[in-house]
Amino acid sequence: ARDHYARHGKGFIGIGMDDIMVEIPGEQNPVPAVVITRIIEGMAAEKAGLKVGEVVVGIDGKRWPAPATEPMRKQVMDLKPMTKIEMQILRDGKIENVEVTLVRRPLEADNLMLERMPGRARKAEQDRWEKFFREWKQEHDPKA
Repeated sequence: ARDHYARHGKGFIGIGMDDIMVEIPGEQNPVPAVVITRIIEGMAAEKAGLKVGEVVVGIDGKRWPAPATEPMRKQVMDLKPMTKIEMQILRDGKIENVEVTLVRRPLEADNLMLERMPGRARKAEQDRWEKFFREWKQEHDPKA
C-alpha cells in the first residue's frame, strides 16, 4: 500500500521559482525559463542536487511560453510521483541534463496555511494516507 501511495497523486519537484528570460549559447533570442529561488528539504530537487539560483530551461526537452512558471508547474503536476524526468539546467553557460525523480505533491504545496503550520500539515497528510489506505484495502481485500 505504501509503494502504491508513493506513486499516487501529482508529481512534485520541491522548488520555489520565478520567471526569467535567459540567453542560451547558440540561440539567437532569449528564452522563457525559471530561476530556482528555494529548494525544499527532502524533496526531489534536493536529492537531484539542484541549487538555488540555477535556471531551468526545459523538462524532457520541452520548453514553455513566457511566463514559464505555470506551464512548468502544470507539466510536472500532470506526471505521477516516482516518474524520472530530465531537467535542462543552464549551468556555467551551457545546458546540462539533470535527472530528477518526482515525489508526491504534499498537501501544503497547495495550501499556504498548512505550509505555515507544520503540525497541521502532518495531521492532514496522515488523514490523507489513512483515507487512501482504507480505499486501497477495500479494493485489494473486499472482505476485510
